Amino acid sequence: MKKDKQVENNQNQNVETENKKTSTQIEKDILAYKDKARKRKENRMKEMRKKYRIGIGLAAAVVIIALIVFIAVKWANRPYKVDYDDLEINGKWYAANIDDVGEINVSDDKFEYKDSTGAVVLSGDYDISEKKIEIKDKTYDFEYFDEAKEGKNVIDNEADFSVNKYFIIKIDGNDVYCSDSLEDAEDQADSNLDTNAYYKKADMFDNSGFAVDEEDRLLAYIGDDEEITIPSQVKLLGENAFSKDYDRAMKIKTINVPSNIQAIEPYAFSFTNASKITIAQGVGGIKTDAFSDCDAKEFYFPDSMGYIEPNIFGENAKLKGVKLNIKKDSNVDNYFKNANLQGDYEIVYR
Repeated sequence: MKKDKQVENNQNQNVETENKKTSTQIEKDILAYKDKARKRKENRMKEMRKKYRIGIGLAAAVVIIALIVFIAVKWANRPYKVDYDDLEINGKWYAANIDDVGEINVSDDKFEYKDSTGAVVLSGDYDISEKKIEIKDKTYDFEYFDEAKEGKNVIDNEADFSVNKYFIIKIDGNDVYCSDSLEDAEDQADSNLDTNAYYKKADMFDNSGFAVDEEDRLLAYIGDDEEITIPSQVKLLGENAFSKDYDRAMKIKTINVPSNIQAIEPYAFSFTNASKITIAQGVGGIKTDAFSDCDAKEFYFPDSMGYIEPNIFGENAKLKGVKLNIKKDSNVDNYFKNANLQGDYEIVYR
């Protein structure tokens, strides 16, 4: 019996030993698993931090590249500014002085300008500073333009028009347009035929400031009166006759259009400073766009007119604070009833 009991005890000890071994192994396995899990977590965190650093680096690189591109675009699209200190105008230029087209030849040490007859207008050594040019000890206003550089971001290279270099020099009160293109200078001389300078040169202004052509068309008024009545010899009111954009009728407030006027032509009252325009009975008619871009606020129309063309205020014009004084049920009244005027206006009947 003792022997059997001893055997049993030995067996129990062996089981306990095995159990202890198993428990110890399990603990080791758990610790090993936890250690592996911890290392995997650390590796994941390292990888995430690495990716984060890479992401931050890429984002920073993108921002830097975008900033460089932005600065480059802004630099490329910066407005062109003339550097007068380093400006060179050597070569041949064509000078449009009102209606005359002459030549200017410039070298390093000499500026020579001759008119169309070959007569010397200016000649001597020269020096250019900020919007000034000194020629033979006399200083003139001077401004230089390069259309290719000024319009480099908007000009279509395939567009069918030319760009030019030119400068403007003020001589004896006139802006002399000097281009590197003869055709351009000739075009400028043609456009100058509608200017006050040309009318003065042609001695077309009378003592009151009215310039009238051979067709009895009023071309311009440059007098200082605040109220005028168009002279009796005038039959037509021409384009921009009172336009402040052309330095005309700068002090005018009231314009009276008498019965001798046969027609008020397109754009006759464009950009006028006048606030009141009175049209007398007997005026022949008003053409389309006669009052286009007109700043006047008060209009007095006659009882009847020979004709009034469509859109005398311009197509789709929106009036602002305008009063139209007309006779009720007249042909002028009928015109405005069907004119489909837009904007802020009031018809005042008399």
